Amino acid sequence: SVDFRGSQVTPVKDQGAFGTCWSFGFAETLEGLGVRLGHELTNVSNQMVIDCCPACRGSGQDASYDWVVSQNQGRIATMDSYPYAGDPGQCKHPAPSVPFVVSGCVRSRDDADESGAPLLAALIDHGPAAFGIDATCLQGYKSGVITNCTTTGIDHEVLLVGAGVEAGVPYFLAKNSWGAKWGEDGYFRFQQAGRQLGFGSAVHAV
Repeated sequence: SVDFRGSQVTPVKDQGAFGTCWSFGFAETLEGLGVRLGHELTNVSNQMVIDCCPACRGSGQDASYDWVVSQNQGRIATMDSYPYAGDPGQCKHPAPSVPFVVSGCVRSRDDADESGAPLLAALIDHGPAAFGIDATCLQGYKSGVITNCTTTGIDHEVLLVGAGVEAGVPYFLAKNSWGAKWGEDGYFRFQQAGRQLGFGSAVHAV
């Protein structure tokens, strides 16, 4: 089993009524990177890309990495110095940054293999990673392993943080951004095989 909670994953956040899930996936992937580079686990600002990168809003991970690398010299603020507000506001420069430089991302694809094995390998090699799912599969979720929501729709970004086996079913563990009172203390699990929740089309790691 693999579980990065407590080592490379910060506490669960709540995006509120804003369509900002993509920014949480982006920032939280970088939080794990900082730990793997030898730094203390630190909340990374997602509001910075919301404010400073209009092209990033709702467009997923690629534009966010492009902006940080090409427009902000690989720097991203801490959440303490640039807290979450939800709505886009005035871009603030400079803000105290995390103690490392972002150079890009790794985009893993799993179109041909529905076992989940390539994505499990990516999780082990790269740590927590952002990915897209169909959020309708999460409506009413409280606990357990989701095994009955095969889909191809993608409308929500979350963070892959672990994997395990329950009752003979291999599952992935993911962190949501709907607060710690949702699901399993803010997390959910889903079957690795069978393209559950539309998972597998693209995963962004660093």
